[in-house]
Amino acid sequence: MCRRPEDPRPSGRVGRSRELAELEIEDNGTGFDTAQLTQRRRQGHIGLLAINDLISNAGGRVTVNSRPGLGTKVLVEVPTR
Repeated sequence: MCRRPEDPRPSGRVGRSRELAELEIEDNGTGFDTAQLTQRRRQGHIGLLAINDLISNAGGRVTVNSRPGLGTKVLVEVPTR
């Protein structure tokens, strides 16, 4: 059984090349089931989905990797041109 850390720690990384800007944010918190993101939107929770829409409109993409008990990693990639 996975337990939540008493003190979850976020970390981040920013990178840029000629063609792509990247932002990666990761934590060791409780995590969540990403399959439920659409259902959560219907309940009014729009944070990650709104970010995804904004980044998609800019030609980029958002990748969310999370599992209950294992934390979350979000990667945002946006073209620089």
